[in-house]
Amino acid sequence: MATICEVKFNEHENSSERINAIFPNQPKPSRSTTAIKSCHVAKPFENYALEDNFARGDNKPEENLKAHKTSLRVPSFRLLVTGIIVVLGGGFHFGFQISLINPLAETLQTFMAEAIERRYDVHFTEISSRVFWSSVAGILFIGAVIGAAVIPSIMAKIGARWSFVISSSIMCIGLAMGALSKFAHSAEMFVISRLIVGICVGMGTTLQGVFLTEISPVYCRGCMGTLAGLSTNIGFVIASALGLPQLLGTPILWPLCFYVEIIPCIILLLFSVFILNESPVEFLRRGDEKQARTAISFYYKPEQHDNETMKQLQMELHSNVSSMGWKYIFTDRPTRRALCFSVLLNVTVSFSGIMAVSFFGTFLLGGIGFTTNGAALANCLSSLSGTAGAIIGSLTVDKIGRRFLIVGSLISLAVVNTGMMALVWVFLQYHVLWLGYCFLVLFIVFLFVFSVGVGPMAWFISTELAGPSCRSRVQSISNSAQYITCFVCPIIYSPLQKLTGPLSFMLFIIPLSFSAAYIYSYMPETQQRSTRHIRLLLDEGKRYFKGETDVEKS
Repeated sequence: MATICEVKFNEHENSSERINAIFPNQPKPSRSTTAIKSCHVAKPFENYALEDNFARGDNKPEENLKAHKTSLRVPSFRLLVTGIIVVLGGGFHFGFQISLINPLAETLQTFMAEAIERRYDVHFTEISSRVFWSSVAGILFIGAVIGAAVIPSIMAKIGARWSFVISSSIMCIGLAMGALSKFAHSAEMFVISRLIVGICVGMGTTLQGVFLTEISPVYCRGCMGTLAGLSTNIGFVIASALGLPQLLGTPILWPLCFYVEIIPCIILLLFSVFILNESPVEFLRRGDEKQARTAISFYYKPEQHDNETMKQLQMELHSNVSSMGWKYIFTDRPTRRALCFSVLLNVTVSFSGIMAVSFFGTFLLGGIGFTTNGAALANCLSSLSGTAGAIIGSLTVDKIGRRFLIVGSLISLAVVNTGMMALVWVFLQYHVLWLGYCFLVLFIVFLFVFSVGVGPMAWFISTELAGPSCRSRVQSISNSAQYITCFVCPIIYSPLQKLTGPLSFMLFIIPLSFSAAYIYSYMPETQQRSTRHIRLLLDEGKRYFKGETDVEKS
């Protein structure tokens, strides 16, 4: 029989940790198993597995437990499918919309200019045309700020499930307006469409981050969170391909791109109405423990359908005060620090160079020697490296941690931007055509590195740093910070690139370098840590506690 002793490590822990000292009918090993340091410290589901192994007469429970733990690192099938469909309502549209503008830039600029000149009898200069088009492209982010600002209140009233229904329904309307603007010869309708789509993008990306964190066990929150970044990359690739002149990127066919984007909206809408379950944390907020258990059985693996899982979620929910206003976010020190890190990371995403790549990638490649069609095709194919990076990030984030991926990608992006700046300067000085291919290599490396680290992490890091009671608000502010700076960055970069040439890359190099140093110095690791533990670290301003063990992380 296994002897089970229960020990509470310190007063800061949410609950007791079970320590299983196993004494089979064999000679005891020379190393004492009675001391706490020598005991195997097991999580609640590990105790369940050990006891079950003994009940089945397993003589090697510890060895089989390793395989058991490995299987638990993988999300359940239902959880994974839910995550994939949920990000179709947020990250996918974000990537699709910012990428579609790139290959369709000339076509849409011509459509907008002709519609406005015909109606208002005005004419655009080259600079005014650039600024106007950057503003039209950036109106998406104004809408996203509005969407991110209103969604926390909607979630609090009707929950995430019906919030997805609302955002998907409105998104369908906005996309249909964008397609119909071509046939109505209305630039105004296109602008309104982009604003509506932006509102839904802001709602969807804020929803997805909070919802995925709340339905995911701690051990796979990183993997589930990075699905948002992966969907953004997939949307980016699909839009880059559809916008090619060889496909739908023509003056006649471009409205079909918007009809294609309606398909994932309909999928999410139907899934939300008929299949989607609320998160167990949301049911516990409502005091409905029965429905919370049903949600756990839907999203979690069978090994975790026990009282310990319920207790952990209840402790996570009540690790903060149960109710507070927006003011609390700025007066509570751990929450304020969580917000600071999240906002910094999201602002850095906008000023990492990704906005220049997204909006002006074709122009950048064209300016360094590629033909217009060649630049559009190269931009489309190189975006596949971003998808590959997002997949690798999803597979590694729960193994090597968030800090390593974030800081490593920030430093790498600063180096890549510096290399791009040097290549552009040399090309402008000496007009060496083969440098265009060197630039393309850096272009591909940039997308890969961005998608491995800082890109997907920015979508969900705030939901891990902040507690459940203020998670949606912190996520809302963080996403809004990214959208505002996403709007500002192209407006600054386009004329700056025209005036200063390669020195415009300094707009990205400086923020990347500062953020890498700051996050490395102060931000704690959230990998495999409970909300309670992260809050303690933020409260004391530490990255980790001295002598910290895996037990203390939980």
